[in-house]
Amino acid sequence: MKKNVLERTAGRNGQKGKVKSADAIIVFLRYTPSPAEPELLFDILGSGRADWRLAFRATAHVGASAYHAYLDAKNAPTLTQRACKTLDFGKPCASHYRNSAILDNWSNIHEVLVAVVDYGKIVKKARFRGKGTTYLSWFGRHEYLDSSWTDLVKEKTNFFSIRADDRNFRRFFINHLYAGCAKDIGWLVVAENLRPRCSWEKNGEIPVIKYATGHTKENWTYGKVKFADAILIFVKVFPPRGFPEEYFDVLGSGTRDWRLAFRGTASVGKSLFLAYLDGRGIPAVVKPACKNLDFKWPCDSHYRNSHALDNWSNIQEVLVAIVDDGVVVKTIRFSGRRSTFLNWFGAHFILESPWADLRKVKQNFFSIRGDDINHRRFFINNQYAGCEKDIGWLVVVERSRCPWEKDAHTPIIKYAAGQTRENWTKGQFRNADAILVFLKYPPGPGLPEEYFDVLECGLKEWRLAFRGTAGVGTSVYDAYVEGKNVPALVQPACKTMNWNQPCHSHYRNSDALDNWFNVHEVLLGVVDGGSLVKIVRFDGHYTTFVNWFDQGRYLKSSWSDLFLQETNFFSLAGDPYESRRFFMSFTSDACAKASGWLVAVDALKPKGCAWEKTGKFPILKYAAGPKLARWASEKARDADAIVVFIKYAK
Repeated sequence: MKKNVLERTAGRNGQKGKVKSADAIIVFLRYTPSPAEPELLFDILGSGRADWRLAFRATAHVGASAYHAYLDAKNAPTLTQRACKTLDFGKPCASHYRNSAILDNWSNIHEVLVAVVDYGKIVKKARFRGKGTTYLSWFGRHEYLDSSWTDLVKEKTNFFSIRADDRNFRRFFINHLYAGCAKDIGWLVVAENLRPRCSWEKNGEIPVIKYATGHTKENWTYGKVKFADAILIFVKVFPPRGFPEEYFDVLGSGTRDWRLAFRGTASVGKSLFLAYLDGRGIPAVVKPACKNLDFKWPCDSHYRNSHALDNWSNIQEVLVAIVDDGVVVKTIRFSGRRSTFLNWFGAHFILESPWADLRKVKQNFFSIRGDDINHRRFFINNQYAGCEKDIGWLVVVERSRCPWEKDAHTPIIKYAAGQTRENWTKGQFRNADAILVFLKYPPGPGLPEEYFDVLECGLKEWRLAFRGTAGVGTSVYDAYVEGKNVPALVQPACKTMNWNQPCHSHYRNSDALDNWFNVHEVLLGVVDGGSLVKIVRFDGHYTTFVNWFDQGRYLKSSWSDLFLQETNFFSLAGDPYESRRFFMSFTSDACAKASGWLVAVDALKPKGCAWEKTGKFPILKYAAGPKLARWASEKARDADAIVVFIKYAK
């Protein structure tokens, strides 16, 4: 072919050039970098964090296989209705949805969650570990963590996989028994047989999604089962290692030692001051960009880290960052020592400022509350001399009086763009996008005083997650699981290791328990007479905040026989019928012979065993010696408290 290539005149000089035939031409596309779409992140478990990303939705009765849509995008259209990829279950969705960016690049997955949707709401959930899985293998017995079906963890299954029963085209199938159509029993199925074999899987166009509505498996024909509208699959990726992802390297030091406590966003129509004060006007779930440093992504609300602000203690420094056009343009540093969450923002606490004259010139306002009459907050001002002569450095305007503070929407965040104070009317001022507040704790990287040297090895590496206190009259189990009856403000001794000081309530570190990830170990401690008298350590890898308390995860303890003995109860839930929680029991058949290592008697029991009768509950009873003890004997003692600490993987 090359000998037939013509020579043609080329170039402006008219000279002949040589033309060659190529083997191929290639077209490359360059995409704008695009992190996870904010609209695909959701707070499925009500933890206050939108950290679950939607990977797939199977929609019932759309006439196309959900299994093939999941497997390779067959039957999943490129463009789908918005409701197919959000939680707007009341709006129409007429197709499956596949997030191929996740499913085709399955890596770094921490957990997977399956949600069953019926009548516009999520009615069932099941969670699976994601580490070491593929996009097909995670849905199985070995990766299962917990679910809305309480018996699934212990009952046998004949199918538990995505592909499942090829012959009958039953997918995403969790089934207990085949015994003829009328006696088939299970929990969840996506039936896709165009000629269904059993009557229980017939319900119009495929796929037919069916689930057990109660807390246990059901007979597919006669049991408490319903047809669902959809099933959704969410994934949670591994967060940064070590500490929760609210810690950031704000100053570019290479160390993530600043904890985001608050973000006030301009022009959202809600008071920034009230949002900071007590969270008013902040939605239950905020966009991810509101609580990180991705300033280019949209944030349409304020954000308040209530755990940081409501537990203000041991603060070394506070940093205010002003964000404009997607970057931090000004930072102000304050000392946090002996401060409160309101008074740190003042002239006496200032350490470093971007304005050279701030520490040299007097201020008529320098506080978070600022000017109450004119609703000027986070206000650093030099003088009032009539609107046209007002001079200052920083203000959050929540009600307009002067021409310089008028804008379409409040709050207005205004700052002096230069190196000194400016005239609010004529000076070099700009309107910022946001103002952020960060906290730094001693002795360094992200270690607030909830971290302790429990084992006295010289390292503050154990984070206090929970304290259950004896005799306070409220359930220790309910306090642990959902924070029920735990006061908003607890005595300092309830959340430290000052066990000789008074504590009259339970304490729940919701940030630690509701954002359970990257946990290396869990330590359960028994406190008696002001000292830690017993400990049990558990492997925390791949656990939830509930299932770590299990003999199969046991590492070591103060009881030499705990690992060797069989147990009839070993779980947080324990024996609900007898209100015995945090229960490590050897036998509980008869009152006089009942024995074990630890129990929280979680209710008043006038008809219970003699050893669990008392005027106050919970009773926290433990074997005081090196081995198990009978609860009715002198070898069992009543403790003051039980405490739970967690250590993160490094």
